[in-house]
Amino acid sequence: MSRCQIIHQLIQRITDSGNSIVITGKASGGTAPYKYAFYQTIQDGSRKVIRDFSTNSTASVKLSPGYYKIECIIKDSAGKTSPKVFYNITVKRRNSTALKNLSITQTSVIGVGNELKITGKASGGYQPYKYASYYSLDGKNYTKISDFNKSAFSSVKLSKPGFYTIKTIVKDIAGKTETKLINVTVKKDTGKIMTLSSSINVGALVDQGASATVKATAYGGSQPYKYAYYYKIDSGSWQVLKTFGTNTSAVFKFANKGQYTLKVSAKDAAGKIIDKTFSVNSIAPSSYTASGVNKGNKNVNYGFSVSISAQNKGSGSKYAFYYKKVGTNVWSTLQGYSSKQSVWFRPRYTDKYLVLAYTKVGSTLYPVTYYVTPVIDNRVYTAMNLVNNERKKASLNPP
Repeated sequence: MSRCQIIHQLIQRITDSGNSIVITGKASGGTAPYKYAFYQTIQDGSRKVIRDFSTNSTASVKLSPGYYKIECIIKDSAGKTSPKVFYNITVKRRNSTALKNLSITQTSVIGVGNELKITGKASGGYQPYKYASYYSLDGKNYTKISDFNKSAFSSVKLSKPGFYTIKTIVKDIAGKTETKLINVTVKKDTGKIMTLSSSINVGALVDQGASATVKATAYGGSQPYKYAYYYKIDSGSWQVLKTFGTNTSAVFKFANKGQYTLKVSAKDAAGKIIDKTFSVNSIAPSSYTASGVNKGNKNVNYGFSVSISAQNKGSGSKYAFYYKKVGTNVWSTLQGYSSKQSVWFRPRYTDKYLVLAYTKVGSTLYPVTYYVTPVIDNRVYTAMNLVNNERKKASLNPP
């Protein structure tokens, strides 16, 4: 019994916004007279009555841009209804502006395992639109959340903490697409107090032009973490080496002479920030040779120690000692500033060393330099060769 048809000039059932769609119900069989009802269902699944049951077999409707299903139901006088007949209708509209993707997520920070809701939004182009969405963890390959669909709504549960990129693509009816990337942090609360472990691979003294690597690892708080790196010279203002990101290390070059402070900051997913700083003095070679007191060469038998002294500038002076192999630019600390004016230095290799002794009075530094050369006695040399030969026989490296 019965059939319905849509009367419209476009067989493809695509029409422009503002045009009327005419639906005509036709019936046969059953028990006359018949009544007709007409409905529309839009892309989010909601159903709206165009006209309820009546003896009028024709209805018309003007629809805003979108994807619709038109439904016609025919009922005879005995109360029997016909099978539902659906027609898919696309109502389009050309905007005067270019297509824009305005999609959003309901939050930029969410807990592990919670549902992240994504809402597709667009303007311009040819309405209506279809939407697709994807996610990527820490810049890796994208995983599909939803393929192109008439529904503007999608959601995903992200099971790992990390920094995600949500990619939304909107496509208009003309096939034009626009992509939008949205950053979302998925956090995991560890229940522990946030701490920061960081290190630097140089000591308190370097030559101008040397480089250092700062490393950082955060624990506790809310995962995941981001790290930022800064520096300043003397009492100057902080300069950004690296803004907050996932890099757990940064390389810094001491381009100028002065007292550097390097700072690493860790930020957890809850926004808590903790810092750690390192102080490194960058010196030019002229500051410990030409302008300092050069005590010349000191020879010492290999394996033995030599005494190194700083200048005596009276009571209240503090003394510090540093050493390095000649030809390198990173110093090791023999003694930090203290009241002890002399130290013992034992070269561990046969290379020539430079030892720098500082006397500090207030903020003024007085450097003294020593060149220390280990000397190998013939008897020691012979003994070393014997030991090395025996180690070689045992497939061992020299000590």
